Amino acid sequence: MKQNIIVYKPSGLTVAWAQRIVDHHSTDTIVSRVDIASIDIGTTTRIRLIVEHNGPETLPRRWFVKLPSMAWRARWITALPRLLHTEVRFYNEFTEPLPISRPSILAAQSKFGRGSTLVLTDVTEFGASPGCSKTNCRCGRGS
Repeated sequence: MKQNIIVYKPSGLTVAWAQRIVDHHSTDTIVSRVDIASIDIGTTTRIRLIVEHNGPETLPRRWFVKLPSMAWRARWITALPRLLHTEVRFYNEFTEPLPISRPSILAAQSKFGRGSTLVLTDVTEFGASPGCSKTNCRCGRGS
């Protein structure tokens, strides 16, 4: 992705930011609203978004975004081994040929010393529960 999609905190997840991602998938689609459904701060900051747009049904409306942790201690612990950068690289380079169920990548960008942002389809849009495979769930939350 040529355009910068790196954000540092949830307030950076704006309509203009989402539009840059959508433009990569569907140039005629217009994003009208971005709502934060949930935020979980741990080793990364994980945000679930609801993105309203006029695009095709194949373009998801629920997104899962990972940013560097907003917790300073977790951020320092994960910064040295560049864990989020490695995850972005994994999604960008290695997941396409893997024959496993996984969220689709909408965008991923990492710049050394500048941050990382990973945007995936949210599995809840397809009826799955986070952490569970819809067809083989052992945590009691799947269908």
